[in-house]
Amino acid sequence: YLESNIDGTLYPNIFIGRFENLQEDFNKIQEELNLPILTLPHHKHHNEKRVPYREMYNEKDKSRIEKFYEEDICQFKYIF
Repeated sequence: YLESNIDGTLYPNIFIGRFENLQEDFNKIQEELNLPILTLPHHKHHNEKRVPYREMYNEKDKSRIEKFYEEDICQFKYIF
């Protein structure tokens, strides 16, 4: 979750990492806190039958998800 001031603006000193580059962002936090650099465990599932998530939703579902997560999509510049 994000912390904000009373007026709703985000605190400027909060670091928000992304899952897409989790290890790199984790390294930044460890460096900032002068902690030893640890490698996060990684388990990759290889599922050849996996359908790309964008193909799993119809237009009505996409619209509902975009509306529900509108703030996150804008804040993190996601494309859904």
